[in-house]
Amino acid sequence: MPISSAGLNYGWRCYEGNANNILTGCAPMNTMTFPISVYDHSGGKCSITGGYVYRGSNYPAFSGKYFLADYCSKQIGILNSDNSITWTTAFAGSNFATFGVDFNKELYVAAVNSGKIFKISTTTLATDNNSQNQISLSPNPASGKVFVKGLNSKNNTLEIINMEGRKIFEKAINTDGSIDISSVKAGVYFVNVKSDKLKVYSQKLIVK
Repeated sequence: MPISSAGLNYGWRCYEGNANNILTGCAPMNTMTFPISVYDHSGGKCSITGGYVYRGSNYPAFSGKYFLADYCSKQIGILNSDNSITWTTAFAGSNFATFGVDFNKELYVAAVNSGKIFKISTTTLATDNNSQNQISLSPNPASGKVFVKGLNSKNNTLEIINMEGRKIFEKAINTDGSIDISSVKAGVYFVNVKSDKLKVYSQKLIVK
């Protein structure tokens, strides 16, 4: 949000992300500002560690992207320009608790359990099977079928979460990248793509 927009109501504790939490005594929904991207607790995720937009010069591919981490899954996420999240594989033994930047605006992340500070680079963020920004979901809006591109693993699934945070759909992704979503009612949802049971991509999806 712009720095001039002070005092906004982001929904807590009535909502957690876009999901109902404790609705007693809450202001109307139209007075709240909801997030542009969310994820659920699947894949061992539990707690967002907020980070920074990359403004350094060493890694141009990261320019303007927001970095975050999940404390429990030990993954780092990149918020893309379409508000999807691309996740790395897990960094074993690294419960990331905070991010920081140096004098040159290069980005770092600290693991609270090991006490180590790591510099974010294209090398450290390479995944086992997928390079960053390679995965995509189309069409969007969609009806009937959607297609996931950029997955190299053969054990991939797609799950659909409604705006209340409930999983309403989960299906294996076909070898051609297609998934039949004809059973999903029209509406706005969040889609998670999992590769070998690890979440690697999140995207808002409109079903017509």
